[in-house]
Formats: sequence, C-alpha cells, structure tokens
Amino acid sequence: MRLVPWFLLLIASCVLGSMAQPLSAGLHDRTVARTIAASPTSQNTVSPLLTQKISRRATQRFGYGGTVTVVGAPHGSIVVEGWPRNEVEVAAEIELQAATEEDLKRLAAVNGFVFDEDLNHVRILTTGTHDPTFMRRATKNFPKRLLRLPWKIDYRIRVPGASDVEIDAGRGPIRFSGVEGALRG
Repeated sequence: MRLVPWFLLLIASCVLGSMAQPLSAGLHDRTVARTIAASPTSQNTVSPLLTQKISRRATQRFGYGGTVTVVGAPHGSIVVEGWPRNEVEVAAEIELQAATEEDLKRLAAVNGFVFDEDLNHVRILTTGTHDPTFMRRATKNFPKRLLRLPWKIDYRIRVPGASDVEIDAGRGPIRFSGVEGALRG
C-alpha cells in the first residue's frame, strides 16, 4: 500500500517516539506501514483502502511489419507476445485502491487505456490520474484527494510476430516472446 509521504512520516515519528526499539529497515517497514494505516490514531480513524480489480480486453486490426508503441502505467508489468494474427490484442488487469466504493468508481472511469492508430502504427496509451494533461481535458471537478492514490495496470499484449515494438513504461517487469521485429524500451 502506498501512503502520502508526509502522512507516513508523521505517523512513523509518533510510533517511533513511543517504541523502545527503532524499526529495522527492509521488509518490516512495509508491514508496519500497513498496520499503522489500518489502526486508529488518537484524533481520527484511518481506514484501510479498498481494492478493486478490473479486467479489460480490446483488439485492433494491424498489419505485419508495423510498429506498436506502448505507453504504460506508472506501475505494472508488460508482457508482449508475438502471434500469427494480423491484429493487436490487449488484455489488461487494472488494480485500483481507494477509501470508498464511490471513489473506486470515479477512478475506474479515468484509469485505463486507449488505442491510437495510424496507417502502420498502433499506440496503446495508458490514461489516468498520473497524466495531468489528460485529467484537465477529460474530467471536470475531479477530487484532488484521488490523484495520488495507488493503482497499476498489468498488460498482456499480443502483436503480429514481425512487428517492431516500442515501450515507455514506469516501474515493473517487461517481457518479450515471439517478436521478430526491433524492440525498443
């Protein structure tokens, strides 16, 4: 779970001040952050974030020998596989986190992906709260408290085997198989 940095520092300083031993670095930090986020504080109660997973699949016709560009999410994996069809298929697992069901619905409306196609070029563009330009154009009065909530997209993309692939991604593993064209990351 990802928390706002200033909030995490405030809680950590309160907890560390009251503990006899300091926290050790590494794995324990994550466990403590989850426990702190779910436990009540003296002035208010911090509730754990709800998680929603959405599966989305889309297909776009595409000729052999063209270029597929993927602009990935800030977090998530990308798997690109070559196949014998003349189309690009995208299967995405979108994971959203928010405090309420209503907030999850608002995030689901903006976090996703779209196709942008030219004659011999298909772009798979990730849309969402990470892109301020998109948010200004696509949404009006979107709550600012939702802009920093954690989310990710795991892509599984099938492309014609003789295609060039360009990837611009955030954090997460990238894997290729069965693609004979140029690969750029």
